[in-house]
Amino acid sequence: MRVVLVAVLLGHLTAEQLVVPPPANGIGMTVDARDLDRGLLHAHLAIPATGSTLDLAYPRWIPGTHAPGNPVQNLVDLRFHGNGVVLQWDRDEADPWLFHVTVPPGVATVEADFSYITDQPADRSSIGADVHAGQACATINWNTVLLYPAGRPVASIPVDLALLLPDGWALGSALVQSGVPVAGRVCFTRCSLRDLV
Repeated sequence: MRVVLVAVLLGHLTAEQLVVPPPANGIGMTVDARDLDRGLLHAHLAIPATGSTLDLAYPRWIPGTHAPGNPVQNLVDLRFHGNGVVLQWDRDEADPWLFHVTVPPGVATVEADFSYITDQPADRSSIGADVHAGQACATINWNTVLLYPAGRPVASIPVDLALLLPDGWALGSALVQSGVPVAGRVCFTRCSLRDLV
């Protein structure tokens, strides 16, 4: 059942397209933009885990917004797994931008899958932090499809990133591409989480 859900949500991804392995102490991130015409952006993250709990934060303070403004309410269908097993998780009772994932023994990497609902009416604090898309153009702010280890300086977290584009789309980005895009899959050179957001 779990495999069917991933296949339905993420279209025709192969396993190698879906998983960008995490760098040491970093995040492997695949963003699937092929459903932007339906108002959805999908993410698959791989994050190293040590210990029995992994606390993951959804970015709250976005440069240029001057207030906590990343629209966490648009994050949907959040699932965590490791070694093929579904992992239990809870949202923090006091902080809706914080998630606590239970990591069983033997799991070294926690994988997260979720979707982000784009083009939602935003309050003034999320202007510039959201994703806006049309039939032929989109602005993707990486902070909308990101979870990261809470409590670590963002400048010390490396990110390996791949983006899956809709058919026929081209890319313009300040990020440096790594290699030649293949079948709409664009990879970028490693950057820090601070530079990504």
